[in-house]
Amino acid sequence: MKVKFLFFTVLILGGCGGKAVIKKGSAVIIPQFTAGSISRYNITSITENTMEIQGTSHIQTSRAMITIDNSVDSISGDMVFQKFTISKIEGTVETPMGIQPIPNLDKMERKSIKIVTTRNGKIQKTTDGNTEDDFGINLRNVVESFYDFLPGGIVNVGDQWERKKNENDIKADNIYKFEGFKNKNNERIAVITGKGTIEIHKKINQGGANIEMNLSGNTKSRIFWSVDSGKISLHSGHYGMEGKGKISGAMGNIDVTFYIDQDVTIKPIQ
Repeated sequence: MKVKFLFFTVLILGGCGGKAVIKKGSAVIIPQFTAGSISRYNITSITENTMEIQGTSHIQTSRAMITIDNSVDSISGDMVFQKFTISKIEGTVETPMGIQPIPNLDKMERKSIKIVTTRNGKIQKTTDGNTEDDFGINLRNVVESFYDFLPGGIVNVGDQWERKKNENDIKADNIYKFEGFKNKNNERIAVITGKGTIEIHKKINQGGANIEMNLSGNTKSRIFWSVDSGKISLHSGHYGMEGKGKISGAMGNIDVTFYIDQDVTIKPIQ
């Protein structure tokens, strides 16, 4: 059975380095929301996927660039109503046969999802759960990652907190730590690191083939949070996963072993 590509984006955690971290002090790490405001972000994803099929290794690297708009539609009491919309998406997949665009990826453009949070960023619900396409992009997981690492209030340097997730085919358990501050252009940037475990049990249809995978592994993340603006300044993470699965199609059922390394970065567009 021939599988052209497996473009796989699951969850986003994560930031990057620079000047020395000031390891003292405390900060109120909560979002700042203004009704009617719109923020735009670039999301990049690079995924190296190795599939062992009938004793042969198949390696492919997917690269995707997504522009997503976040609008605060309204605020009612402690509830904040938002919408995330993909305004642009493009990507390529590289195999030993060469590099080609991921076909029909533009169908994801203008896809949107609504989310309700409290003022301190605690997720209450997301609407329109039918947001996953044949490329494995789950928009719900993407938008929830903007908030699901937050401590929800005041933290001191060295404080740690745990965040668990068990939904949308993903089970994750992460420990986050407030490492300290960086100063950038007179702006206070809180540095948060994360590490944890992840399990994914997923079924997708891609190019006429039904793909089932059961993966587990570890995650590492680093987040730069602007204390002054109450928004992500930079957010990146790495996933290392492996597991078993099956590809079903016209040629029957084929057992597959997956090894996946994925790097994801979120950066605001000024």
